[in-house]
Amino acid sequence: MKAAIKFLLVRMFRTVRNWERQLQMEATRERHHIPDSVQLDHDIDLSGDVTIGEHTYINGASRFASYNASRIRIGRYCEIGRYVHAATYTHSFERPTGTEDGSHLVEEADILIGDYVWIGDKVFIKCGVTIGDYAVIGANSVVSRDVLPFEIVAGAPLRHVRFNTRHERRHAPT
Repeated sequence: MKAAIKFLLVRMFRTVRNWERQLQMEATRERHHIPDSVQLDHDIDLSGDVTIGEHTYINGASRFASYNASRIRIGRYCEIGRYVHAATYTHSFERPTGTEDGSHLVEEADILIGDYVWIGDKVFIKCGVTIGDYAVIGANSVVSRDVLPFEIVAGAPLRHVRFNTRHERRHAPT
C-alpha cells in the first residue's frame, strides 16, 4: 500500500513539474516572440532583448542575456549545444568592482549570430561578437572575437581551425 501511494505521489509530482515547465516555456516564447518552429530544451534562460530565428534549436541549461541598450540576435536554422552562455555586458575596467554605494560600471555591446551556425557545448560568447553564417564553434570554446562566415573555430583562446568549404549553401525560403 505504501509503495502504491509513493508511486502515485511521484507521478503526480512529475506531472505538475512538467506542466510548470510547459507554462514557463510558453511564457518565454510569448515574451521574446519566438516562432513555433524554434525548439528550446529545458532550463533555457533568456533575458533582455533576445531574438531567435526560425527552426533554431537550443539545448538545455543555456543562457542568453542582454543588458539595457544591447541585444542578442540568433539566426535561422542554428544548432546550439548545452551550457552555452552569451551575455552582452561585462564589468568595465574603469570601475570593475563595487564602490561604497555598491555601484560598478558596465560595458555592453550586441551579440549577433548568423544563420546555419553550429555552436558546441559549454561555449562562452563575449559581448560585441558577431558570428557569421555557416560558422562552427567547437565545444568548450571562448568566443572573444568575431567569427567569419564558414569559419570553424575552437578553443580558449579561440583559434581558427579552417574554413568549411564542404558546407551545403542554403538560401532563405521566399
